[in-house]
Amino acid sequence: MTYTNFSANLSKLKAELKLIVDYTKAYKKDRKILILVEGNYNYYKTSTENRDAFKKEHPDWKPDFKCDYGIKHHFRHMHIAYCLLRGRTMKQIESKVREGNEPNKDLINAYVMKFMGIKNFIENITTFRRDKPVVKMYVLVREDLDPIHRTVQGGHAVAQYLLEHKDDLEKTSNDGIKQRWNNGYMIYLGVKDEYELNNFEAKLEAAGKSFSTFVETDWGEPTKTAIACVDFGEIFSELKLLSVKVKEEEAEVV
Repeated sequence: MTYTNFSANLSKLKAELKLIVDYTKAYKKDRKILILVEGNYNYYKTSTENRDAFKKEHPDWKPDFKCDYGIKHHFRHMHIAYCLLRGRTMKQIESKVREGNEPNKDLINAYVMKFMGIKNFIENITTFRRDKPVVKMYVLVREDLDPIHRTVQGGHAVAQYLLEHKDDLEKTSNDGIKQRWNNGYMIYLGVKDEYELNNFEAKLEAAGKSFSTFVETDWGEPTKTAIACVDFGEIFSELKLLSVKVKEEEAEVV
């Protein structure tokens, strides 16, 4: 699978969905209606103003049907493709499906292939979701702190980031994928001590990453304890998950 220009292609799919909605609204107005006039029913057409406006704004556009069941069927499968690509499950998209009205997997695959260039999407959706870059909140915490302080200091770093970078939560991956961190994945990683924390601070600065370092001032001399950074995470690949367990030699004898 390829994720080149993923965000741009997904935006094109979203734009196509909007066009279908606008098209449906415009042409829904252009129907014959039954009006009682002097005791007789006569058919009259409603105004074509909306249809003409749509044609003027999109002179070359028309629904690109890949099925014989009309525009609603067309929209349904394109919408399913869009939602699946964004990470939703089929159960979340259509919680109740009448027997015999199940989505056409081949049609969903066709739309994903057309807009995204991804082959056999439904068959490989698990691989797609595992390999697709995902933006996360990464929290680097010193492991030389007492275990009870590690999560607290990490939380301070996250709060610091949200105060300093509240308008910088959308990131673009190396493959051109744009994603916004919306209180989703949060990964706590461990660094050995303040020296290693400083090294990562310098590394993030050199890479042009936005991040926040929390400095604890309640322990006497101000001390750097944790870093928070919203990112796709390649730069943190060498770090392991933060441990919050008390080492045997540190455990108190009760």
